[in-house]
Amino acid sequence: MKTRYKTLLGILLLAVPAFMLLSCGDDEDIPSVTEPSDLVIEKEQVMIVVGDKAELEIVKGNNDYKAFSLNDEIATVGISGNKLVIDAVEKGRTSVIVSDGSGQYRSLNIVSYYETLKVEHEVVNLMLPLGTTKTKSIGILQGNGNYRAESSDPEIVSVKISGELLLLTGKKEGEVSVTLTDALDITTTIQVKVTSTTEPYDESELEAIMKKETLCYVFDDSVVENATTYYTLLNGIDNGRNLYGWDYYNYYYLKIYFSGDKEEGKKENASLVYRYSSTSISADPIDFEIIKNDGKKIWAVYSFVKQERLHYGYFIQNINS
Repeated sequence: MKTRYKTLLGILLLAVPAFMLLSCGDDEDIPSVTEPSDLVIEKEQVMIVVGDKAELEIVKGNNDYKAFSLNDEIATVGISGNKLVIDAVEKGRTSVIVSDGSGQYRSLNIVSYYETLKVEHEVVNLMLPLGTTKTKSIGILQGNGNYRAESSDPEIVSVKISGELLLLTGKKEGEVSVTLTDALDITTTIQVKVTSTTEPYDESELEAIMKKETLCYVFDDSVVENATTYYTLLNGIDNGRNLYGWDYYNYYYLKIYFSGDKEEGKKENASLVYRYSSTSISADPIDFEIIKNDGKKIWAVYSFVKQERLHYGYFIQNINS
């Protein structure tokens, strides 16, 4: 019996090394697992001039690349091999998201910008009504926002930014340079010449007035529109002359008189009386001209000099009350 047990034990002991060898052989046949490469882009941020494009290399990754822009109105993106092709469409900031075959993602910051500043006019002749100040607006046509402006002599021309407009206020005769700067410190220079005049409006201002449709009265800094509920509007004949204006219980008023028809052209025998708050003015004669008549309304401008100051205004009113 003992002999039988010894024989079985020997067989088992001989089998152990063989089993161990077999197990080792199976381990060698199991394939190794390769970790995916990190997704690496050439840059994390890129600045592109509007209208241009930039190509960025995908330095490392796991193929099957995809990309999209968070705002296609600012920048678009495409894939060409292992490169990103980004087109700057409009000024602004956005992000491009890139992914690869292993599901890794990267975000790129895109700044689309203008490399030059453009304004409506680089040379400005500002006609300054005698004895007054006057503000002229210059459109900022192209730039990167957050504008600031500086005048070489604020005593001649002061400056202010209002959205996409550069406001130039002429104070006295002279010449200045105005420097406009945007958020990226890109600059442009506007040359401004200020000249005194007794003409109330230049050609561009007259054209702007004739494009307006809202019925109104403008005199110096006073503006009254027909929507007001406080004034009685005047539109009739007084002592043989045409009368236009507004009245508040004959206490505050603007009354403009002129003779002749209401066709376009300068009118004779024109005068004005104005009273509001502490200001009281009368002038006879005044320069008066109807600059537009469309058959329903008239557009008229007027002016006069009093105490070395030019007073002026315009109105848009119905031909008949």
